[in-house]
Amino acid sequence: MNPYGKKFAEFYDKRFGVYADKSAPCLLRFFSAQPAAAPFPRVLDLGCGTGQLAFHFLEAGYPFTGVDLSKEMLTLAQERCRRHLIGGKAEFIEADISQFEIPGPFGMVVSTYNSLNHLETEDALRGCFRSVQKSLAPSGVFLFDYHTELGLTGWVGKESSSEEGESVQSRGEFNASSGKAVMRLEITVKGDVFQSVIENQTFPLKQIEEWLLDEGFQEVRFAEMTQLDKNCSDPEMEKRVVVIAS
Repeated sequence: MNPYGKKFAEFYDKRFGVYADKSAPCLLRFFSAQPAAAPFPRVLDLGCGTGQLAFHFLEAGYPFTGVDLSKEMLTLAQERCRRHLIGGKAEFIEADISQFEIPGPFGMVVSTYNSLNHLETEDALRGCFRSVQKSLAPSGVFLFDYHTELGLTGWVGKESSSEEGESVQSRGEFNASSGKAVMRLEITVKGDVFQSVIENQTFPLKQIEEWLLDEGFQEVRFAEMTQLDKNCSDPEMEKRVVVIAS
């Protein structure tokens, strides 16, 4: 089920785009230094949302394909990147990231803001990894950030905030035995109240690594977004870790 309707997509675009703005310079530096960047400059984004990350890469000259399950998110992404769509450099596709067929080759496949935490089963994650392998250039890299158990434990805390006439109240719970977190949001925008439920799933990083290797990747490492060239000494102690597979 896709929980991201029009109202939530508009709220997300306004309030949560800062993560893409902060991570884009790190990802651009990383990709530009990869051997695949020159021969295979195309980038594929799984769970592209409203296209904030896409815009940064397109402005830097990289052809970009975004994939998301939410039509409403994709509509906003197309509006944001309209100039590049007209120029043939951008493409946005409605698809399930747990299983897709998108012709490559892509020099980098990326997924940010915990999009892969929405994949709740081993089969879904393996399906995603398998699909990425088919789209990735031989020398390409697959990079995604991922909420660890520590991250989800903090993510479900009760919070309340307001900004410019908008407010959001969140409460959630995390089941350590299953690795599943459920977040319930009540959002008020100009007096209009709507609700959304977001579910995230985490698996041990050693398991993630094993599944990636099983699906054909040769090397897997863990890093922080601000230091993508440096391996984490204890990735499970990070709230959000970046997984880099090649």
